[in-house]
Amino acid sequence: MTAPRTTGCLKKLDRMNKALRHEEPDRVPISDFFWGGFVERWRKELGLPSDASSDLITTSTGS
Repeated sequence: MTAPRTTGCLKKLDRMNKALRHEEPDRVPISDFFWGGFVERWRKELGLPSDASSDLITTSTGS
């Protein structure tokens, strides 16, 4: 069972949803919730060690 979301969490979600709907939120949403999952997947797909730095993204892709 999932724990209920806190008031702060709900405010962040509302802010992000408003921005995505091109509505005006109370302030600019700042969120990096996706980053942890991305880095984990990136390491797995490229066969990198678990301590590989995200600084390698540009060098490993040739950008």
